[in-house]
Amino acid sequence: NLDSFHTVLLIISAMLLNPEDGKEDNFILSKDGKYLIPIDNDHSFLPSTLRKKGNLWNAFTVNTALQTKTILFCLDEMNKIIPVDARRHLISINFDMLLTNWMADLDRVERKYHNLINDEQRNRFLKSGTVMRIPFYKQFIENIHWKAHKIQDLLKASPHVTPFNLLNHVEPFVAKCYQDSFEPGKILKYRFQAATSKFYIQEKTDGSRMSILNARTM
Repeated sequence: NLDSFHTVLLIISAMLLNPEDGKEDNFILSKDGKYLIPIDNDHSFLPSTLRKKGNLWNAFTVNTALQTKTILFCLDEMNKIIPVDARRHLISINFDMLLTNWMADLDRVERKYHNLINDEQRNRFLKSGTVMRIPFYKQFIENIHWKAHKIQDLLKASPHVTPFNLLNHVEPFVAKCYQDSFEPGKILKYRFQAATSKFYIQEKTDGSRMSILNARTM
């Protein structure tokens, strides 16, 4: 019963922002069952994959691991043609202006935060881990810009694209990880755990899990 327009926009947002901890209990479902609402988004703006060099005996290999983790990529909507209204809306967005205004807003917020305390206090908080830095960097912004325009180009080129088609073009390794977990008839949580289970640890008696990448490490 999910609202198709809202759900597709959430999925596209995840493609652009690379959430690292979009597990099932970081969303709530609206009372009418139409809207998934993300409630915990601090683990975002990270590379979609981790690449680690091999060990001492196999130094020339590079192992790639999934870092973008969101239950949104496990929804049935990933395999459905993007609705006409969502497609038109996404094509109509001026992403150059949107990103420019967004970065300007972030700059203003950052300046306000910096004026709350002096440099000595700020450095002390940062060293103790009291303040979490958002890992923002130029290459990530460039990548958001490229992905946004690539998605628009694909939507303009064909009225029959699915979210998985888009993900395959902008994040092929991520797409493969989630497509491999897409067993027919399996529930949403099963698909998500099949794709991401080794990146979470069992933490509480209620069965909820925590990412192995905590905020300080990130």
